[in-house]
Amino acid sequence: MENALRRRSGALLLLSLLIVGCHLHPQTSLTCAFAPKEFELIASGGITQFENCGRLTEDGIMLDPKLLRMLYFDAGGLGYVLTRGRAFYVLPSGQSRETVLYESGADFFVEGLARGISRGKIGFINHALEFEIAPAYDFAFPFDYGHAVVCNGCVAVWVGEHQALEGGAWGVIDRSGQVVIPLEHSRDGLKESPAYRALGESRSP
Repeated sequence: MENALRRRSGALLLLSLLIVGCHLHPQTSLTCAFAPKEFELIASGGITQFENCGRLTEDGIMLDPKLLRMLYFDAGGLGYVLTRGRAFYVLPSGQSRETVLYESGADFFVEGLARGISRGKIGFINHALEFEIAPAYDFAFPFDYGHAVVCNGCVAVWVGEHQALEGGAWGVIDRSGQVVIPLEHSRDGLKESPAYRALGESRSP
């Protein structure tokens, strides 16, 4: 999405409010933050908070039709919505898909795919919000030269003000979703494995 939409100062503040509000009032109606179509005119960088915005579904968000018509969509036809510490991509039809919250916004598309979430598992979705790689992992890094590092059993822990991943079994998949390095390594062990080093050596300069 455009750089203006990625100004994070306003989004960070709103997101923190949404997260705190969720914990204090878990039964209250849903509050969302997103960029409306007129985002260029808004000093916060476009991210605006809306009350009673809709409801969460199993894998996405059902946005109120009035707000759906207000949502800004980028050149690729996608908008995104933040709520309760989660991020969702939304199509003009209202179809949605949860994605990884990255830099206080929706995950970026890399090599044509973004990370999508279904029932707590991560896979990779295309711009139509369809899974091209099934959600089968507890975490996945974005693609890099046709490969993505993935893990199962890893957990996020707070280290100071940042989160880090610990434990689990790590491996690598390719752009088609095939496992090219089995998930049988520690994170550090994967980086030091001959198979992982060979992937690096095969990349174009």
